[in-house]
Amino acid sequence: MAVSGPRDRRHGKEDLSFKIIQFDEKRLQLVTAFLRKAISNMNSFQMNRTLIIVAVAFIVVDALRPNMHASDWLEFLGNNHQANANGAQLPKSLNQDKNVAWRVELPARGPAGPIIVGNRIIVTSSGGEGRQQDRMHVNCYSTETGEELWHHQFWATGRPFSHPTSANAAPTPASDGERVYAFFSSNDLVCLDLNGKMLWFRGLTYDYPKAANDVGMSSSPTIVGDVVVVQIENQGDSFVAGLNKLTGETVWRQPRLQSAAWASPIAYQVNGEPHVLLLGRDGATAYRARDGEIAFKMEGAGSTVSSAVNLGQQLLLPFDGLTLIDPSQISEGQPKVIWKSERLRPSNTSPVIDGTTAYLLSSRGVLTSCDLTDGSRGFQFRVDGSYWSTPVVANGYLYAFSQDGTAKVVKLGDEPEVVSEIAMEETILASPAVNETGLFVRTENALWKLTAE
Repeated sequence: MAVSGPRDRRHGKEDLSFKIIQFDEKRLQLVTAFLRKAISNMNSFQMNRTLIIVAVAFIVVDALRPNMHASDWLEFLGNNHQANANGAQLPKSLNQDKNVAWRVELPARGPAGPIIVGNRIIVTSSGGEGRQQDRMHVNCYSTETGEELWHHQFWATGRPFSHPTSANAAPTPASDGERVYAFFSSNDLVCLDLNGKMLWFRGLTYDYPKAANDVGMSSSPTIVGDVVVVQIENQGDSFVAGLNKLTGETVWRQPRLQSAAWASPIAYQVNGEPHVLLLGRDGATAYRARDGEIAFKMEGAGSTVSSAVNLGQQLLLPFDGLTLIDPSQISEGQPKVIWKSERLRPSNTSPVIDGTTAYLLSSRGVLTSCDLTDGSRGFQFRVDGSYWSTPVVANGYLYAFSQDGTAKVVKLGDEPEVVSEIAMEETILASPAVNETGLFVRTENALWKLTAE
């Protein structure tokens, strides 16, 4: 194992200018309404006291989310898996000369998407002889310049084989804002700090030697409370495990159906209690994060590729088509189903959320809109191309990246249209990441940054 010397890029004063408190929209609305009512009915002393209390509350919220920034993209498809980047400064048209800020070659290949933590972008790759993807890499670059900040290389301990179109570096890494968790199809999980120092390593194949997939695994890890959750489903030893995020020790483990699946787990909360939901061929199952206790199980046709989406109080599931549930309302072991549509069936990509609308991009390039209030289907629009990469929506535009390397900008509305496209001429399987300065696209062997003019 060889480790390059990390170049220190700690979160410092340069980051404080855009550090904000993370607050979901619904809670913010409630706080705002409370303040308006309180202020209208208080004297100056009471007002000062209330403002102090509110300020302390915001500080507490911020403390619970260390080192997180307004533009962090901490896991697969961003926080909550919504693939939404409203507010980011993204190009409304694409031009090779004007919109490509930088491009860097990666040490090896892979379909794993990048993640963003502050001014760092982190991506994994794997290399070797043919399908023997036994050399694994974790690279960190400056989001501003593309300069390499550090590079960590190590060897696979499990089965490193994958489908020729994929690689050992298929799962997207995850971060809690302080650490990076990079998972590989070989069942190797490494935890690094933001300067590239390895904190711990788990070769899960040592504990579960039959855990292997003929074509490779791509379920991305997710951080749920104090554990990092990995979903491993294949023809052999299949399970979901919650590992202590500080030590890598197994906190809990639950068996899963012995059948291949590639969808990623998703975190959510019920009354402040962290949970995680998994999809598989036998349905959708939710587990309590601290001990792995099953919260509910819905039997049916769960997606094996497309992942679920956290809408805050509700979860959108690629399950029996497309299903919206409320996991806080459990009756006889089943969550409340708000609506279900068998007509809407995500394929390779996951649903993308913008307000009360979900967008589904099929593997054959058909874009479909869905009203989240009742599950009704809206428009269907052909984008053309073959898609594995889940698109990103921002500010009324959708950014889609086809397998042949064509980037397209789709203006959304009642009559959507493709307003711009460029040929990047490199295979794209990974889903992009976004911060407030641009769009980061991982091709098979390179990382690009696209910006507004």
